[in-house]
Amino acid sequence: MKPVRTLPWPILAALALAVAVAGWTLWVRYGPVREDPRLARFRAMGFPTTPAALDVWYATVPPGDNAAPKILDSAAVLSAARRDSDLIWIGSAKLPDPGDALPAEPRAAARQFLELHAEPIHALHQELKRPGCRYPTDFTKGYLTLLPHLAPLKAAAQVLAMEAHLAAEEGRPDDAVAAILTCLRLAETVGQEPVLISYLVAVAIRGIGTSAAEHVVNRTALSPPLLEGLRDAFLNAAATAQPTRGLAGELIFFTDALRMSPGKLTGAGGFNAPGGGAPNWIGDAALQLYWGLGLQSRDRRVGLDYLLEVIEVSRAPLSEHPAGRQRVQAATARFERSSHRMPFARMFVSAIGRTFDRHLADVSRLHAAAAACGVELWRLRHEGACPESLELLVPADLPFVPMDPVTGNPLQYRRQDPGYVVYGVGTDGQDDGGLSRRQRPKGLNAGVDETFVRTR
Repeated sequence: MKPVRTLPWPILAALALAVAVAGWTLWVRYGPVREDPRLARFRAMGFPTTPAALDVWYATVPPGDNAAPKILDSAAVLSAARRDSDLIWIGSAKLPDPGDALPAEPRAAARQFLELHAEPIHALHQELKRPGCRYPTDFTKGYLTLLPHLAPLKAAAQVLAMEAHLAAEEGRPDDAVAAILTCLRLAETVGQEPVLISYLVAVAIRGIGTSAAEHVVNRTALSPPLLEGLRDAFLNAAATAQPTRGLAGELIFFTDALRMSPGKLTGAGGFNAPGGGAPNWIGDAALQLYWGLGLQSRDRRVGLDYLLEVIEVSRAPLSEHPAGRQRVQAATARFERSSHRMPFARMFVSAIGRTFDRHLADVSRLHAAAAACGVELWRLRHEGACPESLELLVPADLPFVPMDPVTGNPLQYRRQDPGYVVYGVGTDGQDDGGLSRRQRPKGLNAGVDETFVRTR
């Protein structure tokens, strides 16, 4: 009788491990799916939980009522025309400080550009008066959704700022204010998109609008109706600026990416598997193993917990945002401590905390611009004299004193000789006396405030 041959124990152990890994992989991929309680909590807030539902949630507009196609046509023309230019706002030409006159050469160049592109600019103004606007974005693609319209829309906002600036220089206050209002309306249409990058572009466009308003207020006299219109537009923009929709889309894209197979995620260009400089197949193999062992579930759990907390804070009234900011900072610290071994959670959601700070800075600038319009209304009624405080403007020139969303206190206001500055302390939480980014000395790594300055 021949002896029975047995495999060496290291080989048996390796086979057992391979069977266990294969079984676990099959269970993870094809086993029963239970609803994540975090997504159930998200759904209970009234949000969709899949890319397809997100696409439906972003309200459609009947083709005949949708302003988006013509807005994009105009923006595409303006974006192409601005490339490699040396114009103010849209090119490399240096902007003068608020209150300083625009030199003759850049003024002539701006006038030539605006005259040459009068038709798309006029169309932009007209289309943005319409209430319905949905840009042609297919959110059913989830994490792989493309957003090519955002760059041209930001370029269009810069053209509107140049238009406002030039109108102020030429003593056409009605045209200057109209351009700023159109810019704010453009930001509103972008901010309606349920994706975070769109919200951040809306923040940038509103920043362009408030900066243009600072130049306009300093360079031309505005009548009470124009000032009241600007004031109300800034207050409305601040009241409706909310990152919740964009954060909701970010959560859905995050979960969508973690549902993808590794091959689809890397093959579509959605993610570059980490290889540390090694050949691509090593990174791909590591990604396959990470997925196969179900390790991405840790990323999902930690990322969803963090996103849900920030979303809850963003939904709160503005008066609760100062405390909410502290909550976001604490949540960010917890996330950073727990995500160091979770590459997908870190990659997808690590910048969310900074996004909330950008939201607060945006609201602070809008509030400062609105308060400055109130100061200008006071000055019209008091022979150019500045009020001693913002409280004196209520209710004749301001419905209320706007708050600093970082501190929860009223905005700061300082009379200067000449002019004044209205400001919030900025997201560093430090009062720098109304120091703007423009005034900060080069090379100085110091905080700045969110300001609106009247220089004369």
